[in-house]
Amino acid sequence: MDPLKFRRHLDLLPKLLLAYGALLLASAIGVLLARALAPAGVAPFMQGYPLALTLLAMGAIAVWASVELGHRMLLGRSLALLLALPSLFLFPIGTVLGLYTVWVLMSPHAEDQYLARKRVSV
Repeated sequence: MDPLKFRRHLDLLPKLLLAYGALLLASAIGVLLARALAPAGVAPFMQGYPLALTLLAMGAIAVWASVELGHRMLLGRSLALLLALPSLFLFPIGTVLGLYTVWVLMSPHAEDQYLARKRVSV
């Protein structure tokens, strides 16, 4: 693929991760609201705190990775790849975004972009 055409994928990925992060954060809030509105006597495993904390952490990492990827920082690339693995299990949106993230960030064109940014900043 032409490196100039591939750049569109590198520009699109931070936007997708930001939207995904917002979705995860909204889901965490929804789980906490459902817990607050649940009737008394619900079993402890149904309380939702572990799920809410997991979604909150993944959402925060997605937003952070999005900002870093927008600036072509290596930290953003690492965070996005770290987030891609658990996202693969969140079918269908997480699976598609996880695969797309790995495809974009592990390509030779992306590696060239991030290494060029590293050489300029050093």
